[in-house]
Amino acid sequence: SSTVHGLICLVLLGAFLIKDGITFDEPNARYHYIFIGFSFGYYLVDTIASFLFGFGGAGMTAHHIIMILILSYICIKSRYAGLFSYLMFLGEVSNPFMHIRKNMMQFENTKVYTDVLGIIFCVTYIVCRVVLITMASQDISDSTIALAFKLLISSVWYLSLYWSVAVAGLLFKGLSETYPNKLFKAVYDVLTFIESHKVTVVLKHVVLFANAFSRYWNSKHIEYF
Repeated sequence: SSTVHGLICLVLLGAFLIKDGITFDEPNARYHYIFIGFSFGYYLVDTIASFLFGFGGAGMTAHHIIMILILSYICIKSRYAGLFSYLMFLGEVSNPFMHIRKNMMQFENTKVYTDVLGIIFCVTYIVCRVVLITMASQDISDSTIALAFKLLISSVWYLSLYWSVAVAGLLFKGLSETYPNKLFKAVYDVLTFIESHKVTVVLKHVVLFANAFSRYWNSKHIEYF
């Protein structure tokens, strides 16, 4: 279901961006509610299923709950769908490579393809969900968008930063195995250390949380909700 949702969202959001470009504070268009309704249903059903059957993990469940809150907020305020379309497009670009890789791992003689797909996934994740969304966050901070929406967006950004360490570890693991190199191996060992020790995990949370939220507290906004 996540593969289908990701692909459909990429098509819909890509079409919205081609039509309207990147917008900030404009009212929602009618066609935005196609995407909002579709994604809201997916995240709601997936969240309920994760509670009932225990799959996905706490991070993914938290991500889906935040997405439900964001989509609900967009409907209540009848605005920000254009901006969120851009951010979610960036968030979905890398996912097809991850899902295709996961499905191909079930078959024999596909290691070369899964390694390549893994590297592509990691690179697109870091470029889109870390670099480009980080750049967009500065524009959001400088805008007069309501503080509540800024904080909801920063919650998703925080999770993207949180997962980026594990994704970077997967990237350098793939590089060190495909192209044996001491530098790749050293970077992978450092990232593995960060992910496997309680002190560094807590420190990572503190640093990323502060980075994701601090710039919004004193940012310009004309309303709180």
